[in-house]
Amino acid sequence: MKEKWAQLNAQEKQLVTIAGVLLSLILFYAMIWAPVSNTVVEKRVKLLKQRELQQWATSAIGKIRASQSQTGSGTSMQNIVNSSVRRYNIQVSRIQPKGEQLAVWVENTGFDQLMQWVAELENNRGLRVVTFDVVAEDESGMVRVRGLTLEKA
Repeated sequence: MKEKWAQLNAQEKQLVTIAGVLLSLILFYAMIWAPVSNTVVEKRVKLLKQRELQQWATSAIGKIRASQSQTGSGTSMQNIVNSSVRRYNIQVSRIQPKGEQLAVWVENTGFDQLMQWVAELENNRGLRVVTFDVVAEDESGMVRVRGLTLEKA
């Protein structure tokens, strides 16, 4: 190899040296720089996706906690009904779970009290009225609920 190098004139030596440097740079780029650069870009993209996922998860957790606080942090519908009727002095004659729903029957109670109670269930307790069957009693302003079906909103 030294003999071949010695036989080359100055211009050829310069050309071989430049070609060797260029080949070295190309190999460095192809074998080291490009893979490292691509890995960095892929990691940045992955990090951005992870951040988006974290933001979505944080948002979802907040929504879940908010909905649980509306329904008493996961309190059952029957417990919600039982605790709220006391506040409005409503006499429940029967409560019957129906899958994801709850059927409630109420005896002789004031119409205004009943409507305030139902409004609280819907607005503050996270329940939704599915069916509501009310019958007027003989006494003025008094009603009987023959069927009130509730479900979680």
